[in-house]
Amino acid sequence: MKHAIASPPELGDAISLYQDFWSKLKLNETTFSKNQILFDGSPKDLDALFYCVYEVGFPEEDYFGASLIWAQVMVNNTEARWLESIRNNIVIGGPDDDYPRLIFFPHARLVEIAKGSQTQFDVFAILTDQFLFQGVLSGYSPVDLTKLRDLTFSQAYANYSDETQSHFDLLSISSRLLKKQRLHRIKSAPTSRA
Repeated sequence: MKHAIASPPELGDAISLYQDFWSKLKLNETTFSKNQILFDGSPKDLDALFYCVYEVGFPEEDYFGASLIWAQVMVNNTEARWLESIRNNIVIGGPDDDYPRLIFFPHARLVEIAKGSQTQFDVFAILTDQFLFQGVLSGYSPVDLTKLRDLTFSQAYANYSDETQSHFDLLSISSRLLKKQRLHRIKSAPTSRA
């Protein structure tokens, strides 16, 4: 996988779609008057996406534009980079072309989360957590992905009363549990005799 020369051409359409949607609802004049949303790739765009989930819905049914808005925030504010698309699927990845190699398909992941039963409101927080978790699984240390880690842990979660907990905590606990179970299975498996 190689880094893309530029952002995907569909990003401009997604930005226009969300700016028009936001404008029609007059949200920068009311709810977000003190902290206007421009869909410019700033972390404030994550607040807008959360507000779409929680309050006003989306201007599209398939979340494609939303996945591009989210990916733009990742690329502008973390170590992530746009990668060349694969069969017209938008891809982002880590800072390196070589090992470790992080490859993430935002649209597919977003649809899994939004249409699945993982959460009612924390769709984009989970998406960001999964991106960091995928980075760790790909061979990066959270220290290598400091900006992504900081963005992940700065998110607010509607489904937690303790704001210090993140979905990344749950993913890392699950990962350790799976590792223990696999090791137990390997140790308890009968050995074949040749």
